[in-house]
Amino acid sequence: MKPQLLKQAEIFAFLALIFLIGVYLLLIEPEPPPIIVLSEAEQSYRFEIGKAEISADFDRALRRDIVPLLDSLSRKCKCDLIEVVGHTDGMPVRNRSNLDDLADAFNRESMEDLQAGSNMDLGMMRALSIINLLEQERQGGRLPQIRYFSPYSAGHMILLDYDLTTAEHHGQDDSTRRRIEIRLRRAPGADLHLTQTIVPTTVNTGDTITVTLTVVNDGPDATSGIQIADRLPEGLAYISHTGIGRYDTTNGLWMVGSLDRDSSKTLAIHATVADSGSVTNTAEIVSHLLPDPDSRAANGVDGEDDQASVTVIRRQQP
Repeated sequence: MKPQLLKQAEIFAFLALIFLIGVYLLLIEPEPPPIIVLSEAEQSYRFEIGKAEISADFDRALRRDIVPLLDSLSRKCKCDLIEVVGHTDGMPVRNRSNLDDLADAFNRESMEDLQAGSNMDLGMMRALSIINLLEQERQGGRLPQIRYFSPYSAGHMILLDYDLTTAEHHGQDDSTRRRIEIRLRRAPGADLHLTQTIVPTTVNTGDTITVTLTVVNDGPDATSGIQIADRLPEGLAYISHTGIGRYDTTNGLWMVGSLDRDSSKTLAIHATVADSGSVTNTAEIVSHLLPDPDSRAANGVDGEDDQASVTVIRRQQP
């Protein structure tokens, strides 16, 4: 009997160990991905001097080699943001910039009409060229993990070892310093969803109902500035409310404020049914600080989880 008990204990200990390992693997953060450096020292990744247009060879290399690498790394690290940093060398740029004169300077497919007035301009233009190509690939079905792109320019200010440049580097033509850095990140965000219940939903004129709104933050980050609009429709007369935050009975705006990850807040609105027939009450999240991955605030789109509607059926009076 004792050997049998010992065997059962060993099995239990083994299963417990497997469980703990699984929990650990779920809790640990994915390893940060490497920085991808596209140096002009390599012929495939070369811009024309003072330009930001991507050549045919550069285009092919990006689509053939870099896009699959970004796809693989973004899945592995669960990243949804690509940052692109443009670096130049110490050669001065002596043109007059027209980036500020064009309203769509940072929202166009081609950089051909843009003119850099500094190395900082040139680095930004090159970063945007790379992002435009990556966005085309995403729209074509590649890079499905990516939701956001951010362009940056370091100009000629940062050396290969990440020290700041000095006067001795000014005017140097150095292809190794002319480079594009691509970094994968997880963008800050908060997945908010809103639910609504009404009790009761089948009523007589003069009955009192309770509208309960609950907003939940599924993370991954805490967020603030949350506001929810629920202006009671005609046929429901406001009596009172209870809950966290401030509810403005004039415009129906519930100022929720901040919400930590994996937490929720609730508002209960008490109202009187004014007449017969049916009425639908709709509430929607109209403002919050961090982006929501699956909905957009205040767009009025049915089916998004930041909007909730419930219909109250009023019995016809005899």
